[in-house]
Amino acid sequence: MIDYIIGNLHVTPGGVLSHRLLALAVDVLGPNRVMFGDDDPYRGMKGRFAGAGGARAFVDTAPLNAEGLLGL
Repeated sequence: MIDYIIGNLHVTPGGVLSHRLLALAVDVLGPNRVMFGDDDPYRGMKGRFAGAGGARAFVDTAPLNAEGLLGL
């Protein structure tokens, strides 16, 4: 069952800009199955990465390398 899920599921944080959530998603599903997006364009991003440039700052500070996640 887990092989089916890992091979067929894609996820997005949906505006939850958490490096911890990103690390878990990449660890379980792999970097090719994690997308970046916000499913509520009317509220905008909240928390540490709110405001103009917040999404870019989240990606720039994420613990990523070319193969996936480096770890937290």
